[in-house]
Amino acid sequence: MRWARLVILTVGACSFEASPIAGGAGDSGPPADAPGGDDGGSFADSSAPADAAAPDGPAPDTPPACPPGYARSPTTGGWYRAGAAPAMWLEAEAACEADGAGTHLIVLGGAEDVAAYQLSAADHIWIGASDRRIEGTWRWVTGAAETPLPVYLNPDPEDCGVLDRTLPTGPGRRSALCDRVWDYVCECDEIPADPTSY
Repeated sequence: MRWARLVILTVGACSFEASPIAGGAGDSGPPADAPGGDDGGSFADSSAPADAAAPDGPAPDTPPACPPGYARSPTTGGWYRAGAAPAMWLEAEAACEADGAGTHLIVLGGAEDVAAYQLSAADHIWIGASDRRIEGTWRWVTGAAETPLPVYLNPDPEDCGVLDRTLPTGPGRRSALCDRVWDYVCECDEIPADPTSY
């Protein structure tokens, strides 16, 4: 089994070539203050061949069925893309979902925050959380409860979640008016969006 893992890692390493991805509008790469280490925001392209399999099954780096343009984050192992142009929250979610089944605004869980910061140098980045349906009940666009809650929650009508680099305590999550036009990051994880949650 130890040898098989070595083969899987070798196949995985050969299947994906790291390449930098530019972030939001006018961005030439990740900002120097992006959390998450010095990997430089390099992601593996989803169009790279990933069909090689080890004797025990598919390689662990085999991407989900993501459309072209999504890239694998070495930090999270997830598949992401920067939004094409800044948009309001609902427009951003619609643009992500238009990529195909299992695509939506990024759902954060820790390391995913790093992926978002690596893909966009913008001060504000839409994420897939809102309390648009029920005030005070934050849900991800996939229907799951948002945990942890945004750091700064403002009362209605600030119903949409954003990563904000300008918070007094440093980068973090907060609520914002949904009609702001900001950068966004899409995620491809084969978990369908649940429109009843937002």
